[in-house]
This record gives sequence, C-alpha cells and structure tokens, in this order.
Amino acid sequence: MSDENKTRRPYAPRMSPHQTYEEINSYVVFWGLFFSVLFALAVGYLCLKIGQTVDAF
Repeated sequence: MSDENKTRRPYAPRMSPHQTYEEINSYVVFWGLFFSVLFALAVGYLCLKIGQTVDAF
C-alpha cells in the first residue's frame, strides 16, 4: 500500500447505521404533494397550449 492510503481518515457516514430514521413525515408528504401538483399543472398547460403531453403521466 502507498503512504497516501495510510494517512486517510476512516470513513464516517452522515447517517448513523445504528439509528433508525423516519422515512415518512409531514415534510416529505408536503413536498411530494407540492411537486405532484406542480408537474400536473405543467403537463396540463402543455396539453392545452401546444397539444403535447407526457406519455408516462
């Protein structure tokens, strides 16, 4: 091994693997609803304005 690998600090992840985290909370639900409405309005506008929609929608 080179000397460069020996001087590196050990990797410490930002989220501890020993702690459980909530995956669903009001913050996540709010932003999910906000972006779903935003993208639905964008697709509706495109459909009405130029007659082209997103097929996956």
